[in-house]
Amino acid sequence: MRHVLQRLARGLFRRLFRVELRGWEHYPHDEPRLLIVANHVSYLDGALLAAFLPDVPMFVINTHMARHWWVKPFIAVTRHISIDPTNSHYLKTLIQHLKAGERVAVFPEGRISFTGALMKIYEGPALAADKANAALLPVYIEGAQYSLLSRLGGMVRQRLLPRIRLTMLPPRRLTATGGNGRARRRQLGRQLDELMVELAYAGMNIDQPLAAAMLETWERQGGRRVILEDAQEQRLGWRALFARAFILAELLEAEGVSSPLPPGEGQGVRVGLLLPNAAAAVVGLLALHLCGRTPVVLNFTAGIHDLISACHTAQARTVVTSRAFVETASLQPQVAALSQQVRVLFLEDLRPRATLPVRLRGLARALAPGWSFRRGAGPVRAGDPNVNRSRHRLSSRDLSETANHLAHDPQPLVGRHVLVELRPVESPGPLEVLPPDALEVVARERLHRRLLLRHAASNSRQQRRHCHDQPHSSHLPPPLGPPQINRQYASQTSYC
Repeated sequence: MRHVLQRLARGLFRRLFRVELRGWEHYPHDEPRLLIVANHVSYLDGALLAAFLPDVPMFVINTHMARHWWVKPFIAVTRHISIDPTNSHYLKTLIQHLKAGERVAVFPEGRISFTGALMKIYEGPALAADKANAALLPVYIEGAQYSLLSRLGGMVRQRLLPRIRLTMLPPRRLTATGGNGRARRRQLGRQLDELMVELAYAGMNIDQPLAAAMLETWERQGGRRVILEDAQEQRLGWRALFARAFILAELLEAEGVSSPLPPGEGQGVRVGLLLPNAAAAVVGLLALHLCGRTPVVLNFTAGIHDLISACHTAQARTVVTSRAFVETASLQPQVAALSQQVRVLFLEDLRPRATLPVRLRGLARALAPGWSFRRGAGPVRAGDPNVNRSRHRLSSRDLSETANHLAHDPQPLVGRHVLVELRPVESPGPLEVLPPDALEVVARERLHRRLLLRHAASNSRQQRRHCHDQPHSSHLPPPLGPPQINRQYASQTSYC
């Protein structure tokens, strides 16, 4: 009966949540004692494991949670152990079931995550696996935190049927060199914590191009909020960003930046970008990715020799820049010398060619960005050494950045899509992730508190030195407001 229900639930989850399985070939069918550990992000986690694991495991359920009426139908059709974490003898029950050859599933966090990231990992499962000589099977659940059955309401965009991905790592055993005391317990708990962090890294979808990762974020977070704002107070959402990028990509295609390199000079098409830290730089970077080019981000603070050498090293035959930026930054000598070596293309020259049909095509492609990206860039993947296209081959060096020049001839820092995507992936492991606006508010509050403490300390020193009265209230630093209102303090919180 349970196997029939398992197949029905598996088919239902596949159809509704489009569940993707990764690493399911690592499941140990011949392991006599197995403890399955998984992250806990929603109330769907237990049902997902029961539906997709080859063997229906025995679940460890909190006795307080088992009393809820909406949990009783699930535990009625699955094998479970009701354990009270406050009882010191709960580990004995878990160890007995493991020694009996049961496959037990447990959530080491002990509760559903309130942030979407890993919460505190309790060392009880590690001790039980060590005492029972059982192997640990890590399973990571990604995507269920965006469902309506998670506890992230108000923090992320919750949807009725989000896409879910289940990742399984090979089984492993914990080893401890200490005795039977507190040192051994601490060592096992540390190993389990490191295993869960490694599982969080493995569960993230980083084997994809940067543009595809942005599209996935757009799908999960929604496109209504502003995601990009520069010093000129230009605000862009997901759809506006991709629409402008598709328009610029078509204009660059028309300008002939798609000519491949000659034989013997490498593979791929590399285009230089000489733009400031503004929205135009992000649009240009994304536009080159959408049309299958390799962006070469040039450091405009470098000298003439370094810019020319960087273009030769990266084999960039075209550099995209802006006349307004060149005049503002006084880069006329650098650009003049650069134009003698490579082709310099100004964005102002492309603006008259952005006619109404071109804009309409860009807006239409932004309505189906995933299909348009695959059609324009080809089958680009993060781990491919190169990608075959009908007109040229795209190198796997997807992002070349000449930032720090360590010698007379600068060497470009080359990074793949996967390296760029590892930066946001690093935070869901050991750190708690908050919404961007919450991070900005917290940073402003901390900055304001720091300024107040610094001002109070300076006033105290002056009072002790000059024996003056307390300073007037007008000497206090002004309260921090939004970045567009108080630029003096917004510049200090730009790292958020």
